Amino acid sequence: MKICKFVEGSFIPSFDGASQRFFHISENLSNLGVDLTIIHCYRGWSDLNIIKTKNFKTIAVSPKYYYQDYSVVDKIIGAIKPDVVEMNDMELLMSTGLYINKKYKVPLVYEAHFVSSVLVKNVARNSKTVPLEKIHEKIVAKIISGIICFTNIDKKNLLMSMKIDPKRIKVIPLGSDVDTLKFRKVTKKDDTVLFLGNMYFQPNQEAVDDIVNKIAPLVFKKNKNINFRFVGDVPDIVRERYQNERIVFQGRIQDINKVFRGVRVCIVPVTIGGGMRVKILTYMASGIPIISTKVAASGIHYKQFLNIANNPVEFANKIIKITGDLPKSINQGKQAYQEALRNHSWREIGKKSLSFYKTIIKKPIVSSLSPIKVETEPFWLTETIQKGRFNKISIDQEKVYILGHGHMEIFKATNLDNKNIFSN
Repeated sequence: MKICKFVEGSFIPSFDGASQRFFHISENLSNLGVDLTIIHCYRGWSDLNIIKTKNFKTIAVSPKYYYQDYSVVDKIIGAIKPDVVEMNDMELLMSTGLYINKKYKVPLVYEAHFVSSVLVKNVARNSKTVPLEKIHEKIVAKIISGIICFTNIDKKNLLMSMKIDPKRIKVIPLGSDVDTLKFRKVTKKDDTVLFLGNMYFQPNQEAVDDIVNKIAPLVFKKNKNINFRFVGDVPDIVRERYQNERIVFQGRIQDINKVFRGVRVCIVPVTIGGGMRVKILTYMASGIPIISTKVAASGIHYKQFLNIANNPVEFANKIIKITGDLPKSINQGKQAYQEALRNHSWREIGKKSLSFYKTIIKKPIVSSLSPIKVETEPFWLTETIQKGRFNKISIDQEKVYILGHGHMEIFKATNLDNKNIFSN
């Protein structure tokens, strides 16, 4: 089966939930024998030298050829003739996606990392964004053959907002990197509470505020030995405002196993947003006990091992209780790890995705709508740039990079042809 996936933002190395999914699902689909091509919107944020080592083909194009000028994507799709094209941004589906669907009659799959009209209520700065996303959802519903989402709550919201046939929506959870993470048993010496995540993302940033201002002070009153560690991309203003001897922001750490050294409990006091939290799946594979809000734990079968707390007082009390009960902590860690192995293996998720692709191509939807030239990038990308997580990097808009299997070729967009596309 030939599949083409479009990837915006950062790709590899992967340091957040979205990019981790992009990488792991791509690797596992390729291992399952899928002829996979990634079309990546390259903004200078991904490491092309790492991407070229992967066992699947990536074609990196500039934003110009990703959204506005269809000529390069036209050549790629015409050459590889995929059975399915998958995208995770509605803006792209309405523009490049509609062009591909109409010309090549290839079915489109929308991988919904969240329900846009729900998420933007909490994170978008522009008040016009919410009604705009609702309009986008209605348009996209008419052109896609299927949707992959991560939780039953998201499926319910998508059904309400998009009015799509329930048979065309498949809940496929996120995976946990159990192959890379090393299970570790907590000890009495461990004294750190961990929060892991991209702190430019509004739901995570609000969680950080709650941890520092509301949860940590309550914990310090009862246990003067506990420290709080924050790992992930963080705005300078947040680090400068909060960092001290017992509240430490370590930024991005390359080796995920180093993140968990000395950690006694992992927390997720996230109260807004949607989708499935990759940080919880990462915590599960580490074998360390977890405290989470019910909202953040959506989509995870957590009753046996995950501690639920829905306000700062509950979080503080659970932290004190867990750090005081080592046998229970060790048992919860083992149960979480086993759940990650059973239901969140990337290989099994790859199989479920492949099965869904094979189902939707039997009754593909070909739209009569014309492509919509979008004037704005996805709202999550605009927010990311405005908040300074990634800088705008000057790149050559006319270069196309073809990478994979240890090779990298560079071509001018106007010179790209079938021979180039199949060069590696």
